[in-house]
Amino acid sequence: MKKLLVILPIILILSSCSSKPADIQKEFKATVSSQYNGIDIQADITSKNHTLTIKMKTPESLNGYIYKYDNSKTSVIYDGLMISADDDYFPKDSFSSILNNVLKVTASEEINYSGKYDEKAKYSGKCESGDFVIICDYNTGYISKMEIKKLDFEANFVIK
Repeated sequence: MKKLLVILPIILILSSCSSKPADIQKEFKATVSSQYNGIDIQADITSKNHTLTIKMKTPESLNGYIYKYDNSKTSVIYDGLMISADDDYFPKDSFSSILNNVLKVTASEEINYSGKYDEKAKYSGKCESGDFVIICDYNTGYISKMEIKKLDFEANFVIK
């Protein structure tokens, strides 16, 4: 009986150490905040059915612009007017393009799990904008942070 009492806690500890993080959520709504290229940026984003919609809130000069990425087409909507173009038409280092490029690779699952830190899971990958790192909630799989060091880009996500 004593051996069982000693072995049981060890088995429980080992089994909890081998748990996998939750799958990264591909569909979500969030507010994203970033300080990029010296500009404070805030946007509401929705990722659903392989479509990313980014509604800009700040800076004031972009308030009301909506960027919609659907497959390889991008639409920009403002005040009822819309233009569409291939994704390649837009700069790869713009705020909206970076979000789209990272989330596209994340959805395709071409990323590497780097480990658990507190209650967060860290992943890394490569996209058209550069090498990136995303941090997700370990238990829910929702993204909380995205970084591309070579662009000095960092975005924080608050899931709605």
